[in-house]
Formats: sequence, structure tokens, C-alpha cells
Amino acid sequence: MCIDFIGRRLFLPTLGVLAGTLLLAMASSQDSGSETARSCKQKMLKVQDMVGSSDLKMQVDMAAVGQPGVVFDLTGTGDSMFVLDGTGWLNVSEVDRTQSVDYMGYRSDLNQYFLVNMSPDRTALSYMAGDFVSNDVMKLTDPMSQVTAEMAIGKKGTKTTVRVPPNQATFMSMENTPSARKTGDVLKTLMSGPIRPASVNRKADNPNPADNYNRAHRLLQKFSGDFSTNDGFKVSSRMVAEGRYLLSHVTAPSEFLGFMSYSSAGGFFQQMLVGPDLAAPIYIQGPLQADGSILMSDPFNPNGMEVLITFEANGAYSTRTTMGDQVVEQRTWKPDP
Repeated sequence: MCIDFIGRRLFLPTLGVLAGTLLLAMASSQDSGSETARSCKQKMLKVQDMVGSSDLKMQVDMAAVGQPGVVFDLTGTGDSMFVLDGTGWLNVSEVDRTQSVDYMGYRSDLNQYFLVNMSPDRTALSYMAGDFVSNDVMKLTDPMSQVTAEMAIGKKGTKTTVRVPPNQATFMSMENTPSARKTGDVLKTLMSGPIRPASVNRKADNPNPADNYNRAHRLLQKFSGDFSTNDGFKVSSRMVAEGRYLLSHVTAPSEFLGFMSYSSAGGFFQQMLVGPDLAAPIYIQGPLQADGSILMSDPFNPNGMEVLITFEANGAYSTRTTMGDQVVEQRTWKPDP
């Protein structure tokens, strides 16, 4: 999956999808079931020391990306909790007065952990995957860029080192120390936030695709809010990470979390779906069409799922899911009054 050029904070490992029957269609295509959930919950217990509030200190050395002598320190806070019946870990970081959101889960199809990061220094979703290389050290790798992150996890906190190719030089080191601050319901706080962000992205003429503005970014706001269908599907979505991403929480008929972005570098929308009974995260991507609709598909399977999203009157939107030539589901999502 496409990942924008990595900016100042690269990765904060203390660190929506549009819901519809699309969700059930996706779930039915996976090796799902209670056994998957039990396995994931057991694996996630290995990161339970990362749950709670923390204070963080970070140092970034730009020599690793070709700017020797440029080193800066940042401080911030993190709040995290287990979500999706204990099968996932959700974290919100505040660094340099900006918000980042992270989700960690476990892929039972590949027997590895994965981390999704939504940082305001990018416009694309960041994905890393890996496993424990020792009893308390997890190593994650970005499959596209080969950036690696080693996380030493313990009761006294988490120490993270991020290295970048080609020489695997240290780009960032970070320490998260448990805080006495009381941790609230992180997901509930995000979902009770403002429906529309105060601002979206930055200047349109910025040549860095991680910083620039594209009109497609504003379309994410059309999915921000609380929506339902006539047959009982419900989803809440909010803009996060300074208005760059959409986080969605589906609560009925099953619980899922979804992440959505518009990658300036790739020129397409991205969606990822995670849930307790999904053996692996589900990922689709696709461009804005000339008629204003969004067409996304599985980039790894040309005969797989295809989702068409169209915008309706009065703030509603519709989704149509096809597999091959067959229409699997169609639904219209109306904003709750």
C-alpha cells in the first residue's frame, strides 16, 4: 500500500472505512470466527504494558535522511486502551501540540503483529508488521520502504528505535514512561469530537505530497458524522490527526474500526477495516472518478472486491459492493438527526 514520504515525526508507535453491508461482505470473505478472536486476544496480552497513559520523549536525527547536524527533541503524551473486545490496541498521541492515532492488531493469517499509524505529517496510511524477536522486544517493518521499528516493551515503559534504509541509520528514538494521569475511554473521546475539523491539511502549492492540499481531502469530511441505514447498521466517523484521516467505529450489527485517507503521493483514497473476527485487515484503494464518485478495489487481487461510493442529497452517501460481475450489497447511509 502506498505510503507518503516520511516527514518530521515519521512514526509514533506509542502510538473510516465507509460502513455498509460492505462490512459483512468483507467479513464473510475472511477466515473469521470466535477462534480468530480468541487467538488475537491472547497475542495482544503481550503488549498490555502499553495500555494506559504515558509521557513521551523523542529525539529525531535528520542525518539518517540526509540532513546531518539537524537534531531536535520533542515531548508529548499518549493515551491508549484495548478495543474491539481486546483484539486491538488504540493510541492517541499529542506531540508538538498535534495529534496522531495508532492501531495495533494481530494477523492470524501471517502470525504477526501489525501497526497502522495516522500522522499529521503524512496523507497516507502507514503500515508496519512483524513479531517479537525476543521476550520483550518487537520488531516491525514497513514492507514498502523497509523502515524498521524496534519496541522494547516493559512495565517501566516502552523504548522505540526507528531506523531507515539503506544503512538502517537511527532516525528516531523515543521513550514512553507510564504516567499517573487517569486514562479515559480513548475511542469514546475520539468519537465524541467535532464532526468537522477546524482546518484540513496545508497549502496547495507545497511540493511535498505529505504536506500539500488536494480537494479530495475535503471529501473525507462528507463521511464524518453519525450515520445509519433503514435496516439497523450504525457507524460514527470523525476526522483525526489534525483533519487528515477518517476514523470510523461501526457498532451494529457487528463492531469494526475503519481508517480512511487520501494519499497525495498515490493520488487515491485508501480504506482499511479491522475487527475481532477478521484474520487480517482488509484493504482497498482507488481514485476519485470524473463524476465525483469514489471507486476502490483490492490492489492485490484484480478479481476481488470493488466498492463504488456515491454522494446523495442531504449529506447521505451510498455504497455498492461487487465481487467480479456480481453485486454483493447496496446501501444508503443517512446522517442521524
